[in-house]
Amino acid sequence: MNTFTHRFVRIVSLLLIGLFIICASGYAETQWPDSLRKHLQTLPDSSRLLYLEKLANDHALEYDYIQFYRQEAERQQDADHLARALSRQANYYYVEKEDALAPFVEEVEPLLIKMNHPVELIQILRFNLYLLVRHGKNQEVLDGVEKMKTLSREMDYPIGIEMADQNLAYFYFLNNMPEDGEKIYLDVLDRMEKRKAPLIQQIALLVQLFQFTPGDNRMTYVKKAEDYIAELRKDPEAAAASAYQLSRYDYSVQFSNAWELIRLGEFPKALEHINQLEILVKENDMEIDRQIGLDQLYNEYYMKLASVTDNPQIKEGYIRKSINYIDNIIELGRQQNMLSSQEHYMSQKASIYYDLGNYKEVVDLQKEIMLLKDSINKTGYQESLADMRTRYEVDKLEMEKVQAEIEAKQMRTQLMLWIGGCIFLIVLVGGLLFMTRIAQRGKAVMAEAKEKAEAADRLKSTFLANMNHEIRTPLNAIVGFSQILVDEEDRERRQEFSHIIENNNELLQTLIGDVLDISKIESNTISLYYKKQSLEAMMKEIYDMIRLRVSPSVELLLDPCDELVVETDRSRLIQVLTNLLTNAVKHTHTGHIRFGYERKGSEVLFYVEDTGEGIPKEEQEAIFNRFAQLQNGKKGVGLGLAICKGLVTQMGGRIWVESTPKKGSTFYVRIPQDKPEKRA
Repeated sequence: MNTFTHRFVRIVSLLLIGLFIICASGYAETQWPDSLRKHLQTLPDSSRLLYLEKLANDHALEYDYIQFYRQEAERQQDADHLARALSRQANYYYVEKEDALAPFVEEVEPLLIKMNHPVELIQILRFNLYLLVRHGKNQEVLDGVEKMKTLSREMDYPIGIEMADQNLAYFYFLNNMPEDGEKIYLDVLDRMEKRKAPLIQQIALLVQLFQFTPGDNRMTYVKKAEDYIAELRKDPEAAAASAYQLSRYDYSVQFSNAWELIRLGEFPKALEHINQLEILVKENDMEIDRQIGLDQLYNEYYMKLASVTDNPQIKEGYIRKSINYIDNIIELGRQQNMLSSQEHYMSQKASIYYDLGNYKEVVDLQKEIMLLKDSINKTGYQESLADMRTRYEVDKLEMEKVQAEIEAKQMRTQLMLWIGGCIFLIVLVGGLLFMTRIAQRGKAVMAEAKEKAEAADRLKSTFLANMNHEIRTPLNAIVGFSQILVDEEDRERRQEFSHIIENNNELLQTLIGDVLDISKIESNTISLYYKKQSLEAMMKEIYDMIRLRVSPSVELLLDPCDELVVETDRSRLIQVLTNLLTNAVKHTHTGHIRFGYERKGSEVLFYVEDTGEGIPKEEQEAIFNRFAQLQNGKKGVGLGLAICKGLVTQMGGRIWVESTPKKGSTFYVRIPQDKPEKRA
């Protein structure tokens, strides 16, 4: 009897505990991380909103942060913060979830009107208009423009009327009505001049105007933009505040001037503008497409000179210079995978060689052009195929997720009914319940075994979906915010959008670099360049680079470094250590991060210690595998530590981790002091 009672109590306890865990897990899925909630509880209401606003700005494409910011603003009934939260939510929908933007506009429009927040309302309406233009919904665009004007008048926000007209002009240009678009742009420019709008806004409008406008009027707008740029540079403070946009607008103006002067045959003046472009590209570290544009100008310049020169030797010299710049364009195009540009300039080069009578070079170039055309066709086919495959895999995962949720709900319902029946009949069928529990456990074991058997296939499918999302996220941000950056009037908003673009550009470059690195490591094609390096100077450089990323609540410490010279690949060693430090910053919210090195005989031991979340023992080996991630909800594709392991192995060393959950982790990297082959 005592044995039966003991079993009975044990079975009932297990059932109640299971029910509690199921309910608690459903609740926990909706909760924010404990560290964030605890931190917010220490802040007063005003500081809490400012902190959440910063989180929403820094994570502009992560919906949870934006939604939590909105909920807190609604709880505190703070109209200003609520308006800003709604604007950021519209930004997110515009970039990430287009279908949700129109219903969202209908939801928040009456609220923002009631709150009398025209700036945010007009901005949200502009997001919607951009999507309507993109999808060719002409009548809805025209209706939306009139609606923006009406609301701007009713809310006494005249700048909103200008913004609506700029959208309308952009719509006309895209629909092959340049005269109407030009007229509206000029009218907006006149109003901006009368109200003395910031010069950078007027320059932005002029750049749009001469980029869209054909014919003789184009150079008039170029000259006016050039005058405004010169006037803005007289105010150092205003020029510094808009330095990024100003350098790119100046590039567009100088480029247009140079091209027009080359066309007119005014070569000395054209060369002055080309020299200005050289300075702009170098001083502002502009993108590679600006360098390609500069080489295109030089090519046109020397080809034009060759066409008006009678001296055969001088003419041949100009043509040779032109060919050199064509080669630069082709090479830069190859680096950027700009296949169409390569084909165009290879064809131009073949035409030049044909005129010179160099028929062998013509034949060789034609062969390259044919191969390039095949590559273009193949690339287009492969991209389409890859896109279809990715969509299929994503759809497949979504279906599996929906099916799993349905099955989970069914299991929970069945479990509740089963528990009720068991409690009612527990005295009579205690033994049966015990057997049922064993059967359930066996079923769970079988399900786990089946899941492990399918893990390899799911891993590949999940990686494709993750890469599709990870690459599209920064691309969507760059494309979306670049489109609205030019038309934005508020300086802080422009700086905010520019900051978002720069962050996502850096994220995209890092992601692509990681994929290329892991590919080189796996194919054993990565090259290491060994030189003597001072570790003391290198560690201080890494410290200065990482400390800007560390939260104020975390202390970054560099242990005293004795002077030590090693023979290694400096850039790859920095890549490994910064990767480990970046992971530490990501997973450490309070306490400290400490790093340094020690000499161990003929080897050097580097270490990175943090007081972060820690790593469970069963996952410490797996984290160095490709695409491996901790089961803690962190985003990413799981390549960083795999790259570190591959690079350290190539250097003849090894990497490992020692960690205790909730107390922190220490990563160790041990490499030889000299080049590996010298230590044989």
